[in-house]
Amino acid sequence: MMFDCDNISYQVSEFFEKFQHQFPTIALIEQGGFEETETDTFSRRQVIRIHTSSKQCRVVAVAAEKYGQKCDNYSIPLDLPLKFFVKKGFTWKDITEYSVSFGNDPVYEELGPSLSSAQYESIQSFSFYKRKKNPLPVPEKSDRSPDSSVYKNIPPELPPRNSETKKRSMVQDGTPADELLFSTNTREITTNTQDNALPAEIEHAKIKDVSEALRLLKLDKYIQMFEEEMVDGRMLKSIDGNFLRDEFKFTRVEALRLMNYVKDGHVPK
Repeated sequence: MMFDCDNISYQVSEFFEKFQHQFPTIALIEQGGFEETETDTFSRRQVIRIHTSSKQCRVVAVAAEKYGQKCDNYSIPLDLPLKFFVKKGFTWKDITEYSVSFGNDPVYEELGPSLSSAQYESIQSFSFYKRKKNPLPVPEKSDRSPDSSVYKNIPPELPPRNSETKKRSMVQDGTPADELLFSTNTREITTNTQDNALPAEIEHAKIKDVSEALRLLKLDKYIQMFEEEMVDGRMLKSIDGNFLRDEFKFTRVEALRLMNYVKDGHVPK
């Protein structure tokens, strides 16, 4: 095979030697070649793009025919991790005739595989060691019994269940009164309550509650004035005697009577 570059024809070795540092480049095949594989076959006047090139030191080796292998030649890289021994009397013609790829290598080697063997006692055919398969039995057809309607449909017995756990109360029963350490003697306590009194918190009293208090204190003549001014418990708590005398014309006694009631709920008897 020959390459044509710049109208100059080169052999393959010459082309790669000259242009190996200028790749990638375009080359025209001047003389093609037919090889065993399609990728190795090139036609004349074919344009190819050569991207890069590489070199590898290789040797030609032959497999020994005495080991039962076909006597053939191989191109093997030098860094292949296998053991070889030198074969003498191998000519260059033999190398070029059987080798797939070759080079100008001064030494040729032959692959020598490591073999191990042992004595045998007898020879048996392969069928002797074949394990016979036991065929599965043919499943029997389970026909329906004609007496199936004679038997009653009896449900199975339920398995015994665990007894229901009694729910425990989150609150324990109290201790009986006779076991307490405290005295059981009681004393009657009486309290004096007043009818129509204002609530305990005077500031929460409503307008109608204030009117009932004025009626209880015999201050009925001021009820209309208090309702017009919308006096409730909170306003009543914030006023004093001088305010009552100036705004509502209370007498000193009337103002004192109302202030004592607002203070502690006192009603004169």
